[in-house]
Amino acid sequence: MRAAAERWGLEKPYVYFPWTCSYPQPFLQRSDPTEVRKTAQEHFGNVIAQILSVRLDVQHPLEEAEQVIESSRAVLELEEDWDGEGASAITEETWQRAVTFLRRNALGLWEKKGVRVESPSIVPLNDGSLDIHWKVARKELLVNIPPDPGKRATYYGDNRQGGNVVEGDLDTDAPNHWLLVWLTE
Repeated sequence: MRAAAERWGLEKPYVYFPWTCSYPQPFLQRSDPTEVRKTAQEHFGNVIAQILSVRLDVQHPLEEAEQVIESSRAVLELEEDWDGEGASAITEETWQRAVTFLRRNALGLWEKKGVRVESPSIVPLNDGSLDIHWKVARKELLVNIPPDPGKRATYYGDNRQGGNVVEGDLDTDAPNHWLLVWLTE
């Protein structure tokens, strides 16, 4: 160990310790060992003599959202009057529009910004529509997918204190990841 320390011009022998840093997938696709070394040097204050190995553990950007989507499939089992007050059943078509909206825009956010959005809840309403509801640290966003495919979805979001409000309607077939950008900022 002393020979290695002398070879590298270090006063003390090597100190080995693991370090973990997560990167968005777009960074990993274009990174090289020099970038990894630079980031590690910034983290440890330029004391890196050698990086012995790099291990990349990449989680799919929609993994958590897919779990929510799969569990939300249960709303399709709700029959007419599921709430005892005349509620409409949730159709496969409404559910598909909701999950397509979620997948498309969560993936768009990941591809454009390298940001993974927190998983929302998907909640059935008595009119046959579905709410996609996000509650994150500083903001909340609700997107309502109506049962009528000819109607536009509506959305409302704020900073959980009634300020920084966004609201309106949108076409669920169009890219709307800008709304998730707002949520994650």
